[in-house]
Amino acid sequence: MSIHSFVMRGTWLCIVASCAGAEKPINQEPTVAPLLVVGDLSRSLAFYEGVLGAVRITAGESYAKLALGRGELHLATFSQPTPDKPGVTLAPPDSKAGAARRQGRRVPRTADRPALGPRGARLPA
Repeated sequence: MSIHSFVMRGTWLCIVASCAGAEKPINQEPTVAPLLVVGDLSRSLAFYEGVLGAVRITAGESYAKLALGRGELHLATFSQPTPDKPGVTLAPPDSKAGAARRQGRRVPRTADRPALGPRGARLPA
């Protein structure tokens, strides 16, 4: 399983577990409202609406608010620092491997990172 699939699966499980409930809860008070910073808002909207059945409450060029179960989900794209918080930038992870390393997860093997041989095998120098 790729790290992207692993992260998406984990995100999906967390959101579904905490938002399980009515189909279209727009008029109900939310129980959870996570903010996810995404690299491609239209692709993320297609996933959450098409696959998970979220309902779009509002959407713009760089922000969307979705109803999902009894909760809300906020999606935002890259954002520059504001004058009141010059050190804060909203940004999706710079790379899948970088995000995995920061979270202490294993990075999938690629041609430049081959899998190790069986236990006890010698590695090439």
